[in-house]
Amino acid sequence: MKKIIFAATSLLLCTAAVFNSSNSFAQQDAQYSMYMFNPLSVNAAYAGSRDALSVTLLGRQQWVNIDGAPTTGTISIHTPLKYEAVSVGLSVIQDEIGPTQNTGIYGDVSYRFKLTNNSRLAFGLKA
Repeated sequence: MKKIIFAATSLLLCTAAVFNSSNSFAQQDAQYSMYMFNPLSVNAAYAGSRDALSVTLLGRQQWVNIDGAPTTGTISIHTPLKYEAVSVGLSVIQDEIGPTQNTGIYGDVSYRFKLTNNSRLAFGLKA
């Protein structure tokens, strides 16, 4: 009998918590579901990996035509310097979800060195 009362009480408390959560708020980080098209946004060592000046512009909208839906836009640029072992990059990320807006500007520096004729190892720093 005690188990039934405990189960019923637990169910009642969980139900009350769910219905009372309409006033709850949460936070969300920028959506990086398209990071495969812009690896510099999550990995500073990627800067200069294409051995040329590279510019990437991406936009992402989720749940179109719904107020407060997540929207993320990024632009990144990276290039190797004259001394090709060092590369630099710059990223700007604009994220908007609900009433919040976040803008981030990030600078990247990477150092690459050859391991073999066909492979390199890179280290990066994002600030």
